[in-house]
Amino acid sequence: MSSYIHLSKSILLIVLMLTQFSLINSISAQTPGQIYSPATPSTNPMDPNGDGWITTSASTFTGGNELPEFEIPFIEVPQLTGEPSADLQTGASCAASEIVSDPITGSAGGYYYISDPDGTPDNGDEFMIFRMRIARQANGAFGYSFLFDTDIAFGAADPNSISGNPGFEIEVIYGSGNNNDVLVENVDGTTSGTNISTYDPDINSQRSDALNTNAGCVGDDPIFIDWYVPLSDIGITTTQNFRIAVATATSPSSALGGSASDILGVDGNTIASDDDQFVAAIYASSDFDGDGILDSDDLDDDNDGITDLVESGGIDPSADNDSDGVPNYLDADFAGFVDANNDGVNDNFDTDLDGIADHLDTDADGDGCNDVLEAGFTESGTMAGELAGTGYNATNGQVTGNTDGYTGTSSAVTDSGDSSACSPTDIEAVYVVDAAQAVDTYTTGESLATVSDADGAITSAVLANGTSLPAGTSLDPVTGEITVSDPSLLVAGTYTVDITTTDANGGTTTQTVTLVFDPIIDTDGDGIGDGTDTAPNNPCDPVQAAGYTGYDATNAIWAAADCDGDGVSNGDEDTNGTDPYATSGDTDGDGIIDDVEINNGSDQNNPCDPVQAAGYTGYDATNAIWAAADCDGDGVSNGDEDTNGTDPYAASGDTDGDGIIDDVEINNGSDQNNPCDPVQ
Repeated sequence: MSSYIHLSKSILLIVLMLTQFSLINSISAQTPGQIYSPATPSTNPMDPNGDGWITTSASTFTGGNELPEFEIPFIEVPQLTGEPSADLQTGASCAASEIVSDPITGSAGGYYYISDPDGTPDNGDEFMIFRMRIARQANGAFGYSFLFDTDIAFGAADPNSISGNPGFEIEVIYGSGNNNDVLVENVDGTTSGTNISTYDPDINSQRSDALNTNAGCVGDDPIFIDWYVPLSDIGITTTQNFRIAVATATSPSSALGGSASDILGVDGNTIASDDDQFVAAIYASSDFDGDGILDSDDLDDDNDGITDLVESGGIDPSADNDSDGVPNYLDADFAGFVDANNDGVNDNFDTDLDGIADHLDTDADGDGCNDVLEAGFTESGTMAGELAGTGYNATNGQVTGNTDGYTGTSSAVTDSGDSSACSPTDIEAVYVVDAAQAVDTYTTGESLATVSDADGAITSAVLANGTSLPAGTSLDPVTGEITVSDPSLLVAGTYTVDITTTDANGGTTTQTVTLVFDPIIDTDGDGIGDGTDTAPNNPCDPVQAAGYTGYDATNAIWAAADCDGDGVSNGDEDTNGTDPYATSGDTDGDGIIDDVEINNGSDQNNPCDPVQAAGYTGYDATNAIWAAADCDGDGVSNGDEDTNGTDPYAASGDTDGDGIIDDVEINNGSDQNNPCDPVQ
């Protein structure tokens, strides 16, 4: 009987425990959209209205794709495929390290958003908020990472790529469990990052319930983990192009170095190594031209008005023919792959071998003339190398609002010897050196102007002088400098000359250049030209007011003079930062003006520096700083010694031998000749 009762109680206890567990689980599963583990900052960017829900309705999700119902307008992290279940490298399937997307509703596994509280871009108040969808509550210690490719170079194309990190620069990690943190790590070229910032997960993270509709993980309770960090920690701007991969780890640390448990949007059962999975994930999120259309969907990845298929000989360079996650132009398995310069890019897709494939390169042949022009189209006035237009097609990424483009290409696009489309603008700039300068002494060989060519290929340049410039004026076709052999023949004025250039493509361009020359001679360096200077050889005539700075400190005549007559040369005063046109005061009252003390290295605020010999009387006894000091160190202030008629620069003797020096006895009113006065 007792055994039966004991057994019945045990069964009852188990039933109660299971019922309680089921109830808790049921409650958790009944509130999709509710924040059940809120963050505690005073202002929570992850719950902007503070209502405890991640939905706009402040209630449960109504079903379907979760994204349209988010309170925050998150952006999905692109996925190569729908996130498969049970493709983990480590950890239990459909558990806390399993990222889950929802192929039925279209919900994604990872999201991000840049929050700008004051609406002023890039003034330092921006946050990046992250959201990851995982299969179950994370009760233990796990790592959840968003990894950034900020230089848009990855795999073999990134010089800092190493085994374990194929090209990430920044990793932002949320670590679950006790005593773990939100971390921002610099991982460029390493698998063991250098910490940039660390944040308290109680303040910088929250958790909420997701919809329970994941066919691959039956009976799971998916949740969202959100966390945020300042955008400045990541080192990107609000408009910068970047790529993201999302991963988990079964410890609250980095997912690099082979430690990843799950990588979003990549089937770990098909692509074995973490590095290859990361490469596949990054290229799945590539948007090279930043127009909001992924490269895999964009028909014109550089927006130059030439479709990728045309630029790549009829092959889609961004496609993945063998489904290994690597686009054709980077895939060593692609038929006919050649990479003679070891930059990771198939040379067959890269005309100028600069590491940027033609469909991404706005100047495919590297001749300095953009493809959009060489193809015969109109270039944007604000985006160099792009086709002129007003926007981008939301489906295929082609420029919209354009008047031309997408009608093919021309041989000039891939011919570096032909930049004729740019020849009308061969002269890129004319630099006038002496344009109306207030002071300038022209010397033989000084450059009046410099011409340069847009494509860097000027082969000859001819200066047509006419009668504007004096005889002997020439233009160096190599340096582009216009020089005058005899400066005495060049008078002040405006000169108009024609410069004709011929470039490597045979294009000839003539441009009229206006040169303004003001050869003012200033012999004494006082900033006044000799023609109007009342004393061309005297830098102190005319007299200038204190604070004048129009002088030429490099002029030897000016530097040697002493315009304020304080005994310190103009040059020394300019070097020391004192005013060469104003005599300074004597701050410490030692009889030596401040400018002289600064020049000599003594202290203008110390009346005892420099040290003076006994009998010195150049001081100012009315100066409070001087009077309070004791330059002879005898215990009697300078002011008292001056009043008493003793020497402030020499300690006196002890005439009466009573052990008190005479200066002190005189100051105290006792008799320096009476050894019994004062009475001891």
